[in-house]
Amino acid sequence: MACSNDWAETGLHSIVARATALSLILFKVYSLVFRYFFLTKTEAFTCFQYGVLATKYIIVNTKLFTTTE
Repeated sequence: MACSNDWAETGLHSIVARATALSLILFKVYSLVFRYFFLTKTEAFTCFQYGVLATKYIIVNTKLFTTTE
């Protein structure tokens, strides 16, 4: 049983690592696109709102990948 538990923990860490890496990559892409298209036409508050939405997306995305049943 110890082997299967170790495998499960390693698998979970691998999934968390992949989800985190994917979220960070998407955040970078969205940030670049946002800066390129919208930053010159918006105010600082809109930029702040975008940051909050991106952070929420990362948290939800990571939770979806790490739920085990």
